[in-house]
Amino acid sequence: MYIVSSLAPRTTSGSARRTASRFFCSLVAFAVAYFVLAPVTASSQTTPIAVAWDGNTDGVTTGYLLEYGTSSGQLDRSYDSGAQTSAQLTLDGGAVYYFTVRAYDATGQMGAASSEVSADLRHSTPEPGTPPVDGVPTAQITATRQNAGTALVSWSTTNAVSASINGVAVALSGSGSMPVSSTTTFRLLATAANNAMIDAFASVTSEQARLAGQMVAAPADGGGVQLMWTTSGAVRAEINGVDVPLSGSLALPDDGVTVYRLLATAADGAMIDAFASAPARSGAALTARITAVPIDTQTVMLTWSTTAAARAEINGADVPLTGTLSVPANGAGSYRLLATSATGAMVDAVATVAVAPQTLAARIDAVAVDTNTARVTWSTTGAVKAEIQGVEVAPSGTALMEARDGAVFRLLVTAETGAMLDAFASVERQ
Repeated sequence: MYIVSSLAPRTTSGSARRTASRFFCSLVAFAVAYFVLAPVTASSQTTPIAVAWDGNTDGVTTGYLLEYGTSSGQLDRSYDSGAQTSAQLTLDGGAVYYFTVRAYDATGQMGAASSEVSADLRHSTPEPGTPPVDGVPTAQITATRQNAGTALVSWSTTNAVSASINGVAVALSGSGSMPVSSTTTFRLLATAANNAMIDAFASVTSEQARLAGQMVAAPADGGGVQLMWTTSGAVRAEINGVDVPLSGSLALPDDGVTVYRLLATAADGAMIDAFASAPARSGAALTARITAVPIDTQTVMLTWSTTAAARAEINGADVPLTGTLSVPANGAGSYRLLATSATGAMVDAVATVAVAPQTLAARIDAVAVDTNTARVTWSTTGAVKAEIQGVEVAPSGTALMEARDGAVFRLLVTAETGAMLDAFASVERQ
């Protein structure tokens, strides 16, 4: 195993800078370059070697071209590593190899070459099991998810004098819980006394937390309302349309608001809400009010409100203390709002809506198909029951029926109120 001393980064200058500076702030150099020779047998004619370099952070670099050869300044081979900042090569032994690296952007324009480094492959390589060479650092790291928000990260280094994980200094070896969000990658960077560096990576994917929200409202000291809420799996929260922290507590003045709505939104846009009713104000009277407005013959819009209530229901079904709701029109046309206070006191209000009934109507036609059969067609409006010749049929339809000479078909329809109407049809011969 060999290590090449660190080299200072090079940047473009002069005419070269005028060509490339719009793409690169600082073209890549071997800030620290190192070479690792894998063990080979005595009969091997080639040597595996790993080459690594520091990557650019200019935001425009998209890849790197490693150039190498056996004559300094005349590098006749190249390897495109893409976005990777390392390369694995297998080279013929018995020579000294020289290396530089150049960055390129999305258009393929190349930056200037880095400083040149070399590796001497003329010497025998280490046998398997040979311990690390003094001064060459090693690094290992693992990450295991603990829950939706944290991972247990464990790491170790050798021949290092400092270590960091994702840029934060840590002990040379250790373990601890670290926060994760979505897919998180941990980079362990170990640095030796001679400034040689090596890094290792571990990734963990967080578990998607279930979206949930809870809120309660209680009397605040000195008056007003104290709201307390929590969310999970959310990236945004709001109460009555105002952004708030994902979890927290807030004292509000008594401004007449009776219901508070917490709306939690997840990263994927999913939403969930929770409601809390303001505590009854001292001396406030228990009241209930409801209105019903027909939207069409089948639907009614209910609007209701309460004060000093802890519970509300309409026609026996629990509802928010205040709200608006579209409901199917019922036969009675009346809706009862029942409000109950925290002490058990009750008050109700009733709204009645008159949905205009449909006019009861019936029509029937009969056309002969042959001497014994007729095609009978009928329709009704405002009917809940229909029958032909005493046999119940659908409110509207067509059917083949037995028809002898002089046959007359009677359609009898019945409304919900019990009203009846009939219609007749004689068979028409074609």
